[in-house]
Amino acid sequence: MKKTAIILFALVLSTGLFAQVLTPEMQKRMYKDTFLDYDPELDIDSVRNFQQKSIVPYPPIREADVLWSKRIWREIEVAEKINLPLYYPLDQIQDRKNLYTVLTEAMMDGLIQAFDSRPVNGDEFVAPMDAEEAMKELFGVKTSITKMNEFGEPYEVDTINPFQPGDVTSYRLKEDWYFDKQRSELRVKILGIQPVCQFTDPDDGQVKTKPTAWFYFPEVRHVIVNYEVYNRENETKRITFDDIFFKRYFSSHIIKEDNVYNRQLGAVYKDPYTELLKAEEIKREIFNFEHDLWSY
Repeated sequence: MKKTAIILFALVLSTGLFAQVLTPEMQKRMYKDTFLDYDPELDIDSVRNFQQKSIVPYPPIREADVLWSKRIWREIEVAEKINLPLYYPLDQIQDRKNLYTVLTEAMMDGLIQAFDSRPVNGDEFVAPMDAEEAMKELFGVKTSITKMNEFGEPYEVDTINPFQPGDVTSYRLKEDWYFDKQRSELRVKILGIQPVCQFTDPDDGQVKTKPTAWFYFPEVRHVIVNYEVYNRENETKRITFDDIFFKRYFSSHIIKEDNVYNRQLGAVYKDPYTELLKAEEIKREIFNFEHDLWSY
C-alpha cells in the first residue's frame, strides 16, 4: 500500500512538471495571430471571430406590391478571379474555410436541410434528404472494387468516393427578381444554392460534372454569416460569405430562365457563344424593365 502511494505521488509530480494548465491570458498570448491587441474585457478576439452574427434581413414584401417578377438560375464559376474566395482555402486554416466545407459540415450537423436535386424533384425543395443519404447519393461517386472471398472467388463491392473541396467547379443559384412598387425598386432574393462537382467516370475515364443537393438559401444565410472570407482590398475589414451573396460580390452567368418547357439555355442553344449571348439578353431584359418605368 505504501509503495502504491509513492508511485501515485511520483506520477502526479511528473505530470505537474511536464503539463501546465493554460489560463485564458496564456491562451491569448499563445494564439494571437494579429497585430491588434486583445481587449481584456472580452473572452475572445472580437476582430477575428464572428459569434452568432445576425443576418441583414430582406425587406418585407407583400404579394400585392409585386408588380413584376422573373425567376432565373445562375452559375458561379469558382475559377474566375472574383469568385476565388468561395473556393479557397482548400484545407481549413485557423480563420477561414471554403464554402463547400461550410455547407457540408452544416448539413451533417443538422443546421441546414439538403434537398434531392435529381430530375424527379429538381430544385423545388420538395424532397428533403437525410444528411447521410445525401452524402451517399449526391456528394460522391459510386465505384466498384473487386475483392476475393475465402474461397478465392472474386466479388464486387460498391463504395462511395466522397467529393472534396477541390472537386467543386461552380455553384448554382436559384433566384427571383421582382419589382416592389411600394419602394419603387427592383430587388433580388436568392432562394437556393447548389454546389456542382467534377469527377472522373470510372467506366469511361471521362471527366464529368455532378450537381449535388439544393439548399434553401434563407436558411443557409444563418450559417454562412458566421464565416469570414478573404478580402483582397482590405484585410482589416473582413467580410463573410453572406456579404458576398447579399452584396453581389461575385461573377456569374444565367443558365436558365423560367419557361414553359422548363429547359436550360444549354438544351436550346448548342453553341456556347450563342448561349452566352442569350444569357446577356435576359440580363438586359431585367435591367430594361426597371429602366423603362421611368421617364427622363
